[in-house]
Amino acid sequence: MKRRHRWIILLFPASVFFMMFDFLSVHPDVSVSIYRTAQIVILCMLVIFLINRNPKFSLNNPTFLLLIGFLFIILASSPFSVNVNNSLFEAFRLAQFIALAFVMSLFLKNVWKEEYWIYLSTTMLWSGVIAGLSIITDHLAITNFSSLYIDRAWLAEIRQFGILGEANFAAGKLGIFLPFVFLLWRYYNHRGKLIKASLALIALFIILIAMFLTGSRMGGVIAGLSTLVFLFRETRQFLRPRAVFGAASVVLIISLLVLMSGYHIIDSPRVSALMMRYTQLPIHIVAIGGGATEASIAERIDIFFIGLKMFADHAVTGVGLGNYPYAIGEYGPWGYKYAHNTFVSILAETGFIGFIFFLGLFVRIGRNIYHYYQRSSYSDFYFYLGMSFINLMIMLFFLSDFGNKYFWGFFVVLSIYFDYAKRSRVAIGGRVLS
Repeated sequence: MKRRHRWIILLFPASVFFMMFDFLSVHPDVSVSIYRTAQIVILCMLVIFLINRNPKFSLNNPTFLLLIGFLFIILASSPFSVNVNNSLFEAFRLAQFIALAFVMSLFLKNVWKEEYWIYLSTTMLWSGVIAGLSIITDHLAITNFSSLYIDRAWLAEIRQFGILGEANFAAGKLGIFLPFVFLLWRYYNHRGKLIKASLALIALFIILIAMFLTGSRMGGVIAGLSTLVFLFRETRQFLRPRAVFGAASVVLIISLLVLMSGYHIIDSPRVSALMMRYTQLPIHIVAIGGGATEASIAERIDIFFIGLKMFADHAVTGVGLGNYPYAIGEYGPWGYKYAHNTFVSILAETGFIGFIFFLGLFVRIGRNIYHYYQRSSYSDFYFYLGMSFINLMIMLFFLSDFGNKYFWGFFVVLSIYFDYAKRSRVAIGGRVLS
């Protein structure tokens, strides 16, 4: 690729960057998100680029065939759904996801190289820093980004979400960003770039603090598990003198900022309320069997089993993609209209066959990441990419988010691309694979 055209490779990281704005409208009176607007522009540029390149492509791609199979099952079962029009609308939305993934993966197949992963990692870091700072500054009453979401602003009284739109979804997105910050800290620390490693460590603190301020216990699980794995894996890196010095410097800077701002920042009723959410979770879990647990937890458990019962009643075709809210009324007057679990939702909505295809996508993505983790000289990237994918699965287990942009526009895209690269028996960086 000519040097003057190298900017084109940044279109994929740019697409990933705008994903965090999927809840934020371009204007209060317009129901179109900033992400969707930016994605249309990016896709137009990609299509023009691909037309000029006249690329060769094959539909014989395992990930892509799983997508087509899933779409076929959705369309075939739509006439038997509880709301045909809604099922067809959701099928159309799925077709859009598939078209986006195909175009983006075809673009990567033609221009991407393995050394460009640094751009993706840096994009994730900056996404986490920007989103995290919006949450922290909202908590400190410096900003009021929650007011951008008129219908949800009242929810930010204790639990913050900044520019991300909702506390639990905010924690999930931050959990997707987090592993890439681990990766960049390791990358810079290993190369002796103390300043950049320290900046990555500051970014890490920003994201972890922001995840705490969301008050999401799911986010707490993601942050805790990810950090433990990171500390265990990078023990040798942390024992290096420059790493110790960098970490000590960052902790000192943060401590000084807290002291200068006043102790009330961490000793406030809102922080106490958040601490209570986290510390009482084990008590609520233990109390589940006795029925004396927190109401929201108890009801989520109930609707989890309602989702399984809904599947049992419609095991073959499901109630139709996107029809869980329409069908749940048959099982009682529930306050929640969603299963709070994407996997249970898809199981109930698409039936056994549809769920197998959907689950197959996750298996294929995981296998592709592991394949390159074993064979690539960039194994660190694939390790933390895998961690990010696991964090996404945790998020989807606790939230209903079939249209998750990071799943369809990032991980599915990469999986299609990995399948193309494996068929050519050439690694993404040009090294032959066996």
